[in-house]
Amino acid sequence: MNFMHLWALGIGAAAIAGPVLVHWLTKPRPVSYPLATFRFLREVLDEKRAKDRLRDWLVLLLRTLAIGLLAMALARPWLDQSNTIREIPQEATARVIVLDVSQSMGTNVGGSNYLQRAQAIAIRYLESSTDLHANVVFAGAKPRSEFATVSTNMSALKDFVRTADVVHEAANVKAAVLLANSMLTKSSGKKLELVVVSDFQRSNWSNLYLNEIDKEIRVQLESVSMPNVGNIAITRCQPKARVTAGNEYVIEVDVANFSDEDVSIPLSLELGNQSSEIRAVVKAQSTETFSIRQTAPSPQWLSGWATLKKHVDALASDNARPISLRVEKSPRIALLQRSNGTNASNEGSFYLEQALRVVLDDTPADSRLMQIAIDERPNYDWLDADIYLLNKPGALDSDLTKFMAERLRNGKSLVYFASSIVDGMNLEQLSRQLGSSYSPPVEFLESSSSRSELGVRNLRQRVAPFALFGDTAAATFQTVQIGTGLESRLREGGLKDQILGELTDGSAWLTMSACDAGQISIINTDLDRSNWATQPSFVPFLGELVQSLLVTKGSKQEPWSGVPMVQIVEGVSKDTKLRFDTLDTRSELAVENGQWDWSTEQACWMWSWNDPTGPGNYALRAAGEVAHAVSISTPSSESDTKSLDASLLQGRLAGARAIAVKDLQSSQSGQQEWWTWLILACTFGMLAEIVTLRLFSA
Repeated sequence: MNFMHLWALGIGAAAIAGPVLVHWLTKPRPVSYPLATFRFLREVLDEKRAKDRLRDWLVLLLRTLAIGLLAMALARPWLDQSNTIREIPQEATARVIVLDVSQSMGTNVGGSNYLQRAQAIAIRYLESSTDLHANVVFAGAKPRSEFATVSTNMSALKDFVRTADVVHEAANVKAAVLLANSMLTKSSGKKLELVVVSDFQRSNWSNLYLNEIDKEIRVQLESVSMPNVGNIAITRCQPKARVTAGNEYVIEVDVANFSDEDVSIPLSLELGNQSSEIRAVVKAQSTETFSIRQTAPSPQWLSGWATLKKHVDALASDNARPISLRVEKSPRIALLQRSNGTNASNEGSFYLEQALRVVLDDTPADSRLMQIAIDERPNYDWLDADIYLLNKPGALDSDLTKFMAERLRNGKSLVYFASSIVDGMNLEQLSRQLGSSYSPPVEFLESSSSRSELGVRNLRQRVAPFALFGDTAAATFQTVQIGTGLESRLREGGLKDQILGELTDGSAWLTMSACDAGQISIINTDLDRSNWATQPSFVPFLGELVQSLLVTKGSKQEPWSGVPMVQIVEGVSKDTKLRFDTLDTRSELAVENGQWDWSTEQACWMWSWNDPTGPGNYALRAAGEVAHAVSISTPSSESDTKSLDASLLQGRLAGARAIAVKDLQSSQSGQQEWWTWLILACTFGMLAEIVTLRLFSA
């Protein structure tokens, strides 16, 4: 058993001496009286003396017990488990303290946040001792320590703990714990101890990785979380689709309610020169997506913030989220084929061209469809489009294959109508050019027999481009007959999820695969020998396919604070000088802003940032204009303040390892229980003294 206030025991010990002293000072002294009948009086006095002695000893015992129990209650005892780590070690010890500094540690309850409570606990484990060698690791997106190994410089370690601040990052638990393990295993001849101080938020700590820690290390988890802490947060803010100049666009904002009560909060969006405000109504323990519509200006970069207005909760840092987006020119499609493919006698190519013009709403004044004759060997440097569509291109030369690979890495998309073995060879050549960034699900082979009038089946109706047709997709495509095309074979490790439709002979009909920032869609069809181009499903299918490829470009994963980031900077020449800048006063100033280098392979600038700060909007400028912007955000999981309870930490997550777990709730309830019982015992002792005096006086 340990005590929070050892001084109370010292005062109690001194107080116990009081009744003993009083008992000794008030002890009756013998007095001599001349008496003839002494024999009879002696018998009476002996009987009374025995009774008084018993009374005095009982009263003394009850008084000292009451004082002792009161002193123990003031000392606030708590039960010391066998695997609990002592704050001040009794033998040579190597100790590493992992201190969580992730965003959830900024949760404010009762006027102080979790990190402030954690700092106080960590400092208690760094009290000066000749037997202690220690170190402190901050657990953020990357672990950070004061020293490379354990040290006896407790003063520096305490100062290091005091300088800790909440970072807008998720805790990389595995990296922090393994770094602590490495430090401890290098400390031979000492008792090894790991103390983790955190709120043990479930999104970060659902895997403790204790199975990778040396078995000789004793582990103690100190939780600073409080139960039933509600929080409202903006967890996502992104455009729903590609934003094009002059058109209306939609910004989707996710608002999460992690409390037990429904909320209604004003939600504002300030983006560029436009601002909007709506009321966000979110039910308890749920997330709602709100759509805010605005009109896009001329092509440029826009940045701003989504904010929950006039709202105060336990975690204020997630009540706002940055957003930046690029207003694009109207999308352009480059149709690449042999020059005879533009002849109307080739019905499939003719219908494909007409369908694309309908999809793009193409007009002569604003031509969005570019027809490129491959056999005329154009200069590909000027050929800039959002989607490249190849139909019967013949054998591709190495320059065009390299050009297509560069554009795909930069976020462009490719739609390939494959109809002959030449197309299969082109796709293999492109796959080799792209390398490991492209993993197609199937390999296309030359047909072993005549293939005609094949139907389509196994359509993935819930994903684009078939989602447009809903449950009627199978019936809509039932009349489609596919001629020729290629047989296919699933590659080793190929993902069947990338096959969105099949032909009735089992070959892949439509595949969709990612490639760096771009996408490749392969349609196994010869349009000239199929009836599909004249079917009602053809134009809607192409329109939905084009939109899905453009949407993918506009909804990339948000870069996270503290997590390495790589961005492709498009439309900037090699000779341009770039400089880093923040886009608004709300964005945190960045001490380190990464580096940007020209990539010869991808023919563009690459901005790599190893430790991005945030949240905020940041940009690279060229001649004063924004060349590329990015919004750094905090992972949405950090907004969920619910923590793992002690039983789960000590049970399933600890596995076979015996660990000690202490949290504020269990410690306070245990201490309160001891306090209550000791006060009750002290009260009963005082009542027993009164009863004893009454009984002996009767």
